[in-house]
Amino acid sequence: TNGIFNECFEFSLKPNDLLKRTLRLTVYTVDSITRIRNILGHIFVKFDKFLDENIDDKTFSTNILSEYFTQDLQIRSDHVGELILTNYYLKDQNLLQIRIQQINNLHIDKINIKLPFKAHFSGQTSNSCEKYHWTNTPSFIISSLSSSRINQELNLTVYSKNENHIECHLRLHLHTSNQIHSHARWQHSLKSNTPTTITVPLVVV
Repeated sequence: TNGIFNECFEFSLKPNDLLKRTLRLTVYTVDSITRIRNILGHIFVKFDKFLDENIDDKTFSTNILSEYFTQDLQIRSDHVGELILTNYYLKDQNLLQIRIQQINNLHIDKINIKLPFKAHFSGQTSNSCEKYHWTNTPSFIISSLSSSRINQELNLTVYSKNENHIECHLRLHLHTSNQIHSHARWQHSLKSNTPTTITVPLVVV
């Protein structure tokens, strides 16, 4: 079900801070007896979305609430970008088609890389029993850290074993530094037979 929160938060910020700050919103469930809080997920909102004086409506919305945890179930806060991609499950071919459309708000501050630079993605699917081989996209050029059109496609094998979802995993490889920069994980429903466009966070490996 869709929750209605109707909550208001106020922060004291200077105009210049909007270029440097990111809002993180975390949603919890609270046990009615023990009052223990459990994390459902979180989203990140860049404040620079609200700087355009020509836009009257300063409302920001997202349809993704991302769960990113380490193996000891601690939430990861090392958000370094986001991907816009479309998933399409081709059941008759046992394939999940992933089209990576765009990469936004990429952070590479700790790496000495100059624009433009080459990169590629590797992708993998897994179910509750096993993981499958990594598949690579061709190389592409990242010319802007704020927003770059990628338009790369991966066709990943799916063995559902009567499961409802498949886990997807992408890794971003930077050629200049010869290393994996970040990765993204999400689940795709195997009951859907229509293309689904989502936004997923990139976090450091």
